[in-house]
Amino acid sequence: MTDRLTPQNVTVTTATIEVRTLTLGRRQITQSVFRQLVEERLIDDNGSFRGQPWGYINHCPDKKVAGIVTGKMIDCATGPEHRHVVWQKGDELRRSRILAYRPPYYGVWSDTTDLIVQAGYCTNNHEMPAWMTSRRSDEFAFQQDGVRCTGAAPKRGWEIGHECATVAMLEKARADLTEEIAQERVLHATRKSAWEAVIALPQLFIAV
Repeated sequence: MTDRLTPQNVTVTTATIEVRTLTLGRRQITQSVFRQLVEERLIDDNGSFRGQPWGYINHCPDKKVAGIVTGKMIDCATGPEHRHVVWQKGDELRRSRILAYRPPYYGVWSDTTDLIVQAGYCTNNHEMPAWMTSRRSDEFAFQQDGVRCTGAAPKRGWEIGHECATVAMLEKARADLTEEIAQERVLHATRKSAWEAVIALPQLFIAV
């Protein structure tokens, strides 16, 4: 059982706090100088770093940035969770706005999943099978290997250019998708690890 907290048995201890500043020579770098750094991606599509990260700055150098989904300009400070990271590329410094890793809502979406949706429709007498669900008219979802998969709406039987997919095509697409899912799992794990490495970086302080 823990002791009851009272003014008599509780004390305040002063701890040493490490503050890391970004300096140029002996002078602390300012926000205006930080904004002059070239903006360039630190993390590749495969989740690997393209250089050596130094740390993150708790300052948005650009008030407005393009939204990742719509492309419309949004407030950087109030937008999705992110970090502004200073990183080294060769003998030069760069800055990178890195969004928090979030798995895509659609799971896996590829030409293979599009084919599965089309083949599922065609091999079910031109009706959407019960193993598919849809929240929107232009996309259908299904589960495979415990993963959500999404495909585009099928070309209906009466539409120009419709070519019926066969059961054999559906089976082959299912087998191909199993391989794709395994690759996607590795990719998402790598991207998640990259974000965890980013948020573990030290904060670097700059002057106003």
